[in-house]
Amino acid sequence: MRAFVNREDVDFETAQTSVPVQKWDLAQEASAELEYITTAARFSNLSSLTLFFPSNFGAEHTKIYYVGLRGQHMKIKREAVNAIYEARPLAKEQDVKRESHTSWGL
Repeated sequence: MRAFVNREDVDFETAQTSVPVQKWDLAQEASAELEYITTAARFSNLSSLTLFFPSNFGAEHTKIYYVGLRGQHMKIKREAVNAIYEARPLAKEQDVKRESHTSWGL
């Protein structure tokens, strides 16, 4: 199994040729009660996870009944900063800023 983090461009071709964040060699287990060690640092700031299964132990079809994930959810919302930089400020904008300061007594 191969894992890709925060990649929206993964399709079958890129999943086979790209380097995953982590990959595991899966074992064929009838009870399916296996846990695989994961390097947690590779999955920090995760917003999307794509899992690719390159083989299925020779079966005609692949059936995935359950994928369990364990970890801690942290509700941190980061937003882009909308900043405007000007090489030369406009005089009109400077007058507005002075007026707003004078109304506060500054």
